[in-house]
Amino acid sequence: MEEYRLDVKKRLEKPFKANPFHLQRSERDWRKLSSVLDEYEYSAVVASQMSMEQKIAKLEQLYEEELAAYRTVIRRLINFANG
Repeated sequence: MEEYRLDVKKRLEKPFKANPFHLQRSERDWRKLSSVLDEYEYSAVVASQMSMEQKIAKLEQLYEEELAAYRTVIRRLINFANG
């Protein structure tokens, strides 16, 4: 279970990895990105521009959302098996 938890956290953290060649994006770049990317991808790009504290908070939020989704699936599987 611990390995799985760490794997989920690693997958969530990937979009937050800093690119050493990344420069600040212009407003035009942000508009283009928002039109091309879906909401989740866009939020990952925005998050890459955050401070470390903001990144940690966002990662925690994403992790909790993943757990909630998994719990929903598990509840449905249990209900299906019982009924």
